[in-house]
Amino acid sequence: MYVMFEVLSIDVNSYLHKNTLDTLISEGYIDETIYVKCTELKQIYMNEEQGFRKLPSIEKIKLSAAFSRIIHLADEVLKLLRETGV
Repeated sequence: MYVMFEVLSIDVNSYLHKNTLDTLISEGYIDETIYVKCTELKQIYMNEEQGFRKLPSIEKIKLSAAFSRIIHLADEVLKLLRETGV
């Protein structure tokens, strides 16, 4: 659970911060589709983080609809990055 709430939380806030995404899009590293998906992923995580903390196990978190949506968005972003060669 440490990785979920300590490491991931910091990474989400850093790597998916609006300023970071704005820089990546302005420099041409990502496109608007990736920008939107990353923004949505961050928003879902931030909205659900406290609820995730209340669940008794990582298995329960993984079964939640919000976690499934986060994983789906992350997979979509990775696929788009691979397609663009980033």
